[in-house]
Amino acid sequence: MYNFLVVDDEKHIRDSVASIIKSINNDNVLQADNGATALRIMEQEQIDAVILDIRMPIIDGISFLKKMREYANSRDVAVAILSGYDEFEYARQVMSYGVIDYILKPFTRGDIMKIYYKIVRKLKNRNLLDKEIADLVQRSNEIKPLIKQRFFIDLIQNNITLTEFEKQRNFLNLSIKSQPIRVALVEIDTIESELLSQSDDNEIRLFKIMDIIQNIVSEWIYCDCFSISSNIVSVVWCPANIEKDLPYFIENIELLINEMAEIYKVILNVGIGETVKNPLNLKQSYDSAFNALKYKLLYGSGQIFDTYNLPDQREKAPLSFRTEEVIEKIWLNKPEEAIKSLSDYLDSIRSEPDKYHVLSIQLLLSKLLIDCLILLEKECDNLDSFIKKQGTNLLNMNFSNQSINQVEKFFTSLIRNICKEIMNNRNDSGKNAVFKAKQIILQKYNTPINVESIAKELHYSKNYFGQLFKAETGMFVNEYINLIRIQKAKELLASKKYYLYEIANLVGFEDQQYFTRVFKKIVGVSPSEYRV
Repeated sequence: MYNFLVVDDEKHIRDSVASIIKSINNDNVLQADNGATALRIMEQEQIDAVILDIRMPIIDGISFLKKMREYANSRDVAVAILSGYDEFEYARQVMSYGVIDYILKPFTRGDIMKIYYKIVRKLKNRNLLDKEIADLVQRSNEIKPLIKQRFFIDLIQNNITLTEFEKQRNFLNLSIKSQPIRVALVEIDTIESELLSQSDDNEIRLFKIMDIIQNIVSEWIYCDCFSISSNIVSVVWCPANIEKDLPYFIENIELLINEMAEIYKVILNVGIGETVKNPLNLKQSYDSAFNALKYKLLYGSGQIFDTYNLPDQREKAPLSFRTEEVIEKIWLNKPEEAIKSLSDYLDSIRSEPDKYHVLSIQLLLSKLLIDCLILLEKECDNLDSFIKKQGTNLLNMNFSNQSINQVEKFFTSLIRNICKEIMNNRNDSGKNAVFKAKQIILQKYNTPINVESIAKELHYSKNYFGQLFKAETGMFVNEYINLIRIQKAKELLASKKYYLYEIANLVGFEDQQYFTRVFKKIVGVSPSEYRV
């Protein structure tokens, strides 16, 4: 049903038109005897169509049309004219206001029915168009986040022109402009965040936290935010004056970090990139922001890493940590001692992070991981099975996106699991005997031990034990003893505290010349050359 308004100063005409309309579809029909009354009705009621006389007292039909079209809610009202004046000038004027028909009095029932159906067709088409527009707007709003994300990807990949940038910016109603900008990457620390470490529905929680962060950032002046992964939001900051407004931007980030930590128990890391001249250079700022996030490996999580405040990485102290120490303790099935050795070193980084180069630490951790996996493969020969059980692709492990606490937690778990795997594998008596022999060699390498003394200590015959050791290690017992002695000798040579004859004695060689021959055979250079 539609709401009709019949406006005519002659009552019998109004009644006649209203009666015909109601008889067709029982629509609601209101009446007015002049334009002023009609305008008041339209202010109070939602009118769909008006059938209007031209000449009326107070406000005539043409004046009514002028005023009615000023109302926003009446611009789509369908209007038809009933007039007793067959004058072209009247018809021309009313048609300029969107009138759909002009019928002369006296009229017949058929004339009113024609007007009615013409009006109804217009109203139906209008409603259909309104629905299509509403559906289009809804679909547009539904895909807008995807368009926004694609827009940001195009920016950081340099796949957008200035013209296209302006077009997309206006469509998405963004703050970003063609002026200097900086990118900040807000990363949710999924390992250290308490909220995300105590539940099985982490994906849902993470999605909600991301939504909260984006809602907060969207209220910041001069900022646009883009979701670039499941736990990172990119904030593009485009203020009027970067240097003057920077303290307010930093303050907003600090408040965000504190709010997420205190209220939601979520730890954030924020990397801020360098300033670039315009959005078409955004990749440069994005890359430097991403690089700044890597410094959580030195300084820990829950901080702001501003590109311009990062320490100079050109001159750093050499790394003093030897992964061999950890590997040896793992091999000896002393996981807690291995973990403590690594933790002590990580604590030294925490206490003086400025001394270390972040890339060097990444390489050291990668080496430690590789050494652990090599040991596991040698001892158990089931590396693939072990990796599958860990639920993590250890071969593609990337320490550049982890904090120092995440690294410690990762290696603590890995070391314990490797020790457990190795010990399970050593239940085999032969392997266990070789393992015990290696322990004896490590403990007594500086004494006159040999295959016979070791076999006797383990209650094996000399020949059988020699064969067993060779089968498990690919080496003869004496070869392995010499290998361990030379490894220890290399450590003493590096310290430069002892003469060569002293080192030979300290590692179990009674003859310095024999020591030199064995050293060169294993290492490829003489002890003197190695020391240099």
